[in-house]
Amino acid sequence: MHPPTFAAGVRLPFAKLPVAVRDWIAHALGGEITDAVDKVGGFSPGSAAVVTTNRGARGFVKAVGSSINTESVRFHRAENAVMARLPRVDSILRAVASESLQVDGDDWEVMILPVIDGETPAHPWSGSDATRVLDALVDLGNQFTPSPWPRDPARDDRLIAFFRGWSRIAGDQALPWAEHPWITPRLVELAGLEPVLHERLRGETLSHCDLRADNVLLTADAVWFVDWAHARNAARWVDPVLLLADIVASGADLGVGGEIDVDGLLATHKALAGVDDWTVSMTFATLAATLHWFSRQPPPPGLPTIRRFQHVQAEALLAHVVHRYPGGLPSPV
Repeated sequence: MHPPTFAAGVRLPFAKLPVAVRDWIAHALGGEITDAVDKVGGFSPGSAAVVTTNRGARGFVKAVGSSINTESVRFHRAENAVMARLPRVDSILRAVASESLQVDGDDWEVMILPVIDGETPAHPWSGSDATRVLDALVDLGNQFTPSPWPRDPARDDRLIAFFRGWSRIAGDQALPWAEHPWITPRLVELAGLEPVLHERLRGETLSHCDLRADNVLLTADAVWFVDWAHARNAARWVDPVLLLADIVASGADLGVGGEIDVDGLLATHKALAGVDDWTVSMTFATLAATLHWFSRQPPPPGLPTIRRFQHVQAEALLAHVVHRYPGGLPSPV
């Protein structure tokens, strides 16, 4: 059982996929499906399962239909399109087969990926897992800087649109955080500083932009980054700092009883070199504000756990920032 800080939704069991979808999967794998093991992690309400055929073929299957959640279908299509364009690097999977199907008027997006017999990092993060994944991000950043998508249109604008949590709170005084003792006296300032952060988010590194424990797989000798639906060009520090935010939100920092010296990582790890305290803290704070705003919205179809996750992550990130800077964030440099 994952703690509430870990992204885990309610997935459709493989056995409940439409027969036509299961038949396509069997045909793509070249045999009769004899076993299917459902997996957890991530918020897609679709199916995620490791399937095996009577000929010994295995595949990791992701499938979702529009009657479950139309946005998830769009994300699956985006992920498949990204994987097809990504350069071949050791830490990223590529689909071995994919298809868009229509079954009884329902649009389905299905993909089969290689099976990686690994585990996601646990919450709270361990120091060894954090170091391994940050080390892997250094290698990935070296391969993806400059971006292999140098003319990718408006990708960074979607990232900037996401990081507008303070503007959202300032525009909705009914939100609980509008009355928070740390936020209230500086809400206008925080909202006014968002454009500074937005400019710093821009960059020339092809980035995952959705890094959390559920989007990482660890094997004995490799780190894999999965679920690339939100990939876009960004500053090289973005992926490491977003990963660090998940580490903090998981309760792994020494200050809350974890085993990781987050400030020490910031000061010493190569993945975080060159990013200053204000940028990190403003990213944490604005991510927290964004998650807080989302947590107050009605849950999307098929995602009953996402608002609770957003709430607990937002609270943990804000608490970290307030503890570090009780008198307010430092000025941007």
